[in-house]
Amino acid sequence: MAGVNFQNAAFAKSVFAQTLSSVLSVAFSPDGKILATGDVNGIISLWQVPDCQQLLTLKGHHGWVWAIAFSPDGQTLASGSNDSSVRLWDVTSGGCVRVLQDHTSGVWSVSFSPDGKLLATGSQDFLVRLYDVSHGKCLKVLHGHTNGVWAVAFSPDGQIITSGSADQTVRLWDAAEGACLKVLYGHSSWVRSLAWSLDGRMLASGSQDETIKLWDAKTSECKKTLIADRLYEGMNITGVTGLTVGQKATLKALGQ
Repeated sequence: MAGVNFQNAAFAKSVFAQTLSSVLSVAFSPDGKILATGDVNGIISLWQVPDCQQLLTLKGHHGWVWAIAFSPDGQTLASGSNDSSVRLWDVTSGGCVRVLQDHTSGVWSVSFSPDGKLLATGSQDFLVRLYDVSHGKCLKVLHGHTNGVWAVAFSPDGQIITSGSADQTVRLWDAAEGACLKVLYGHSSWVRSLAWSLDGRMLASGSQDETIKLWDAKTSECKKTLIADRLYEGMNITGVTGLTVGQKATLKALGQ
């Protein structure tokens, strides 16, 4: 921008004060004061929320950072990357505390247990792994999915681990024993996200099939399927002229 003078501009509180690459993952610290972001360059940034200033840059991954999560006490950050590793970071210093390298493909999801002692990870290698956070030891490997695991989440009481996969299923696992308790069927495409209600009675799953399903955690029954209205829902194109065959097919597909 030739000729523009920014000498007296106040950028201190602007959200564009730093240059960002494509951001794949974001997470707030438990106290809401820090925002962590992971990008396609393998870089994790820690931001001070009140003034939007960058606090630390965490470097070590050699691939896209698909997932990040704060421990419940806010002292540790876990990150999962396309480089097949999980890293644990000290939030205060920005130092890498531990590197977990058991997965054989990209790590797409990470989740701490409510007490912060365990970490669940989901990977493109079809596996869910359960780690002891303090020692970095892999305690259990959960087999069952037949495609990559996009999402993992602990129940609020920490007794159940849920995983969502590109095999179109959601699995519920016993966190203590590692046994698969239930397999939830109903989605017709990849399950990319999971969230528990605070009381632990409901589980939500989001899928590439453009639906959100609400499951009863006790009975495993799908209580509700949420579907957003499509852009051209209900449009009647009968008699419309000037559209190509391809355009008509596209409008019909968008309205189905």
